[in-house]
Amino acid sequence: MRKNYFIFSLLTGMLITFNGYSQTYSSYGSTPSNDDYNPIDYSNDTMYYTFNSLINGAYEDATLTIDGSGYFYQGSSYKVFGPGSVLLGTFTNPSNSNCNPFTSSITIPMADINSYTGSVVYKFVKQGTVYPYCNENRLRAKLQYNYCTTGVPAQHANFSFTDNVFCQSQTPMNLVGSPTGGVFSGSGVTGGVLDPSTLSYGIYYITYTLTEANGCYTQDSASFTIFENPADESMITCQNMGTTINTGAISTVYATNLSLSNMIGIGTNVTLSPFTSSPTEVYSAAVSNPFYYAINSFDTTNYQMVDHDLISGDDRGGIAVTANYVYIVGDNATARFDLDLQDGIDLPKRDGIFTDLAQLKIYTLYNTVAPHTPNSDNLDGFTMNSLRALNEDLSLGTEIIMLSQPVTVGVQDQAVILAGYNELIVGTAYGNYDFYHISILNGLVTPMGQDSLSVSGSENWADWGMSGFDGTDRHAYYRDDNDSIVDYNFTTDTAITIFGISDFSDMASFITHPVNHRFYGHYEGGTTTFGGDEETLFYFQISDSAARLAATPTNYACPNKITFTFNTLDLGADTTVCSGDGLYIIPGGFGYSSYTWNGVNNNFNSYAVQSSGEVVLSVVDNANCTITDSVNVTVAPCTTGLDELDATSMMIYPVPNNGTFQISFGTLSSEAQITIVDAQGKQIAARTVAQGETTVDMNLEVQSGIYFVRLVSENGTSQRAVSIQ
Repeated sequence: MRKNYFIFSLLTGMLITFNGYSQTYSSYGSTPSNDDYNPIDYSNDTMYYTFNSLINGAYEDATLTIDGSGYFYQGSSYKVFGPGSVLLGTFTNPSNSNCNPFTSSITIPMADINSYTGSVVYKFVKQGTVYPYCNENRLRAKLQYNYCTTGVPAQHANFSFTDNVFCQSQTPMNLVGSPTGGVFSGSGVTGGVLDPSTLSYGIYYITYTLTEANGCYTQDSASFTIFENPADESMITCQNMGTTINTGAISTVYATNLSLSNMIGIGTNVTLSPFTSSPTEVYSAAVSNPFYYAINSFDTTNYQMVDHDLISGDDRGGIAVTANYVYIVGDNATARFDLDLQDGIDLPKRDGIFTDLAQLKIYTLYNTVAPHTPNSDNLDGFTMNSLRALNEDLSLGTEIIMLSQPVTVGVQDQAVILAGYNELIVGTAYGNYDFYHISILNGLVTPMGQDSLSVSGSENWADWGMSGFDGTDRHAYYRDDNDSIVDYNFTTDTAITIFGISDFSDMASFITHPVNHRFYGHYEGGTTTFGGDEETLFYFQISDSAARLAATPTNYACPNKITFTFNTLDLGADTTVCSGDGLYIIPGGFGYSSYTWNGVNNNFNSYAVQSSGEVVLSVVDNANCTITDSVNVTVAPCTTGLDELDATSMMIYPVPNNGTFQISFGTLSSEAQITIVDAQGKQIAARTVAQGETTVDMNLEVQSGIYFVRLVSENGTSQRAVSIQ
């Protein structure tokens, strides 16, 4: 089935050059200094970029991409002119940042491209204040467009996914391109049909190629992600009794079909209707329905703090909580305290830890390629392709959540780690962060765009805060540059101060606890309000709100199959038997925790019938289910006409014996079963007799007494007594 839906765009800067008639022109403009870059200075207000070897036949508008660095004042820009001093567009540093690299672009009409005769010069004219205050004050320009040498195409290939995240269980689907008549190629594609079941976890691309009569072809590509289905499960349940499944903090949907359209239950504590047949298959999937979460107020009256320097060393970054502990990462180790900040111990250093607050479970950023976690200051960035669970002692757990796309954090400067309920939001670098939302339940990565947050950084490689959700918009809770805890709305790009305090030192890592409603944070040194010495871990109380919101089908994870079975008890069909020894033994089977025969719980796994009547057995199995069956037994003298083995056909030697004896019988036409019970009917041994076998050796270690040997086959039943001394 399909999950959270979004469209993957092609990688920025990806250059596709077609080898056929449809080709790409892509070139940097040359400058008077024969360098791609033109320097920005006071005297060179105007820049010139020459593009040679232009080819007519463009069938779409061209893109002129400008990148470089410079000190742009508010309102400053460059105007771009083409031949004849025609104004083509205006660009500026889009972030108005000082000296940081930037990229901008303008569109050149297709008609203009086809009017150029082999070359063109674009003129950049400075507008406003652009000063050469940076180490690299320069600009370069790249022109790119697609063209055909055999004629301009009348139609362009167009292909995209409406939903581009698939489970391996997704049924094959027909691909549709526009206009029709083109050819699809890519992983998992055969004859225009995509079969996700043939692909393992990962990101794949499909290309749609449309060739026209003039030989010119155009192409369009789209990416999709395959998620693996969880392993199938088996569960034992009770017949005709509702089955209750508690999944804790993970809401789960149950249905009778793989597409989950025929739903029979949803939630974290679901009782399924009684099963009447065994086996019964049910399909389930985790539901990543969002949690509402908001921090409402703070109360620093009854705060507590502890110096963790002797345990962890200098602060490093990373804070997390579980049901029992709070963790803070240092340069030497991770310090773990109980929730009252007592009983501190040192554990392995785990950069990149965070908590899924819905499960109160610790994870860390992880990379499965040459497997590793963040293990340095990450100034060059850490690329994660997964999340990995940690145990409470911070040893690596077995659960690895693969991400739908890799994410690199910590580039250039500090990253932001925002822990939440079944989710993680990460910002890649200080300033203009690229933010990504990650579902902890299925690893789905959703780009959230770029936001400029004024996060107050510390010496750590990342800053830790909280993620929230109001039912519509996602939020970030962090400490800003104005010494305040703020609530930032990603949709409206607005930040509201919810707690202002100037006495936080360099506090840039915090997390809240959903059970005791405490705010745990770290700062270096001491403060007037909270005290402290070197590395301080503290908490105070807060008022916060959390609630699970309604789930929708678009949030289902990949399904798995659960096969429910229930045990049955079969005492056989009603029968008439003869017993020359005065007893007929009914076996009750092995492995049950309780045996009740005719209302008497004697825990014997067999029953000795001495007179005709109904025999009722109730047992309790390993699923704590009570199973009952009954059989009517008529005991009659051994006379001709009963469908029994001749009593003389089974012989036991020697009699009496010390527990070692041999049983012989006539040739059997099918497999048979030998059981041995004591005088109370308790089964003490059993053995299968193969077809054609005529003797069986027994070696019993039992107390002296009379025992009964019973041979049962499709030929009938024979029973003899044996004395063991």
